[in-house]
Amino acid sequence: KAVEMLTEAAGLGSIDALFNLGAAHEDGVGVQQDEAKAVEFYAKAAMQGHVLSRYSLGFTFGKKGGELWPRGAPVRGATLYDLSENGAQGFS
Repeated sequence: KAVEMLTEAAGLGSIDALFNLGAAHEDGVGVQQDEAKAVEFYAKAAMQGHVLSRYSLGFTFGKKGGELWPRGAPVRGATLYDLSENGAQGFS
């Protein structure tokens, strides 16, 4: 049910919902684990300025050696990771 609600919220433009859908797919919570889908959701939110999505996207990119990076993305995951690491310091 939560994934349905997050999907609806994401469709209405919530970048927090996109981030949470990415986390759900990365961890397999409420859905089958799928890191490629997680990267898609993180990328959509990251490109709209969601700092934790940028961090998660960069982390996922680094952990998989870049193989899951979405084609055509304007910046590399390592760059997002580096940029977001400074922005996410307040969350550690």
